[in-house]
Amino acid sequence: MGNSYVSSLPVFDTFISKLPATLLLTVTSILLTIIISIPLGILSAVKQNTITDYLIRLCSFIGNSLPNFFVSLLLMYFLAIRLRIFPVISKDVSLKSVAMPAITLAIAMSAKYLRQVRATVLDELSKDYVAGAKARGVKFSVTLWKSIMKASLVTIITLLMLSVGNLLGGTAIVESIFMWDGVGKMAVDAISMRDYPIIQAYVMWMAIIYVVVNLLTDLSYRFLDPRIRLGGVETMSEKQNKNVTVRVQKIKKNHIKQKLVFFLILAIGLVILAVFSEHLCPYDPYAQDLASALQPPSLQHPMGTDTYGRDMLSRVISGARASIFSTFILVAVIFVLGTAVGVCCGYFGGAADTVMMRISDICLAFPGLVFAMAIAAILGEAFRMLL
Repeated sequence: MGNSYVSSLPVFDTFISKLPATLLLTVTSILLTIIISIPLGILSAVKQNTITDYLIRLCSFIGNSLPNFFVSLLLMYFLAIRLRIFPVISKDVSLKSVAMPAITLAIAMSAKYLRQVRATVLDELSKDYVAGAKARGVKFSVTLWKSIMKASLVTIITLLMLSVGNLLGGTAIVESIFMWDGVGKMAVDAISMRDYPIIQAYVMWMAIIYVVVNLLTDLSYRFLDPRIRLGGVETMSEKQNKNVTVRVQKIKKNHIKQKLVFFLILAIGLVILAVFSEHLCPYDPYAQDLASALQPPSLQHPMGTDTYGRDMLSRVISGARASIFSTFILVAVIFVLGTAVGVCCGYFGGAADTVMMRISDICLAFPGLVFAMAIAAILGEAFRMLL
């Protein structure tokens, strides 16, 4: 792999020295995610449409909405600065130092996987074998743990294995905030310093890890799902599960309509916000007033002011215009290209499908921030040379 341009040390030795920290962070985060998401997801499904379900879903929504860097800063402020339970910055690779980075990652992953576990368990609860077991007097706890959870393992294992692939590649933001000396921080530092041998090693590592994780996930299906071992033979229970009652179909259709109406209203609201952002701003988002700098939220400034005294609410509304328009354009491009490539792969199959799927796996392996920094570092320098 050669030597690093910055440290002149062998790339392989540098990479191996960062790997234990990333492995510890990965294992700890996955364990916390399992402990949080699976019990809460099952509880939310069993207590569907109750106060418990609504509270768990609300927490999941909040966890999905908070960016990792914001959660990191909150944990750092309360657990490290105020309560002094954990160190602010990781000094070594230890369980005490890994606690806050792992909790940060576990909150985000648990919020996402909790909803997936809930949806999977709800799908199993609606099937005929659950009603049959109840009619025969089988305890619900026995049906839940021996049948429902066994049928849900394929989805849960898939989600967790994909998370392992992403975590082993390092989480650039979290590792950089907590100064966790892992693979992700190494990649960010290498990109900022144009250390191309390190970047090449990181790319190879991510590609290998993601392909291996996907392979292990596919192999695990044969042990978790008997239908795959039988070569896709349709069993009698599958045929019975296809006979969904009219009532269940109506309920699902009503839920879909409600979600479509909600997202349609949300999309219209975002478009209105983007188009009329200049008229909705209570203040000029670029006007500076040093006498009003760093004010807390108030009736005059609902979100406070920044260092230069600019109203934060006005700046958020103004900045949302560019974000909303760029998001809509990006989604349209992804929809067109992704649909075209997916249809071609599904129609032609064979070697073309295999190659495109492996390219897709490799692209999914890279954290978005690290990939963006690499593109900016490479193309930014090229554009400056052209100018």
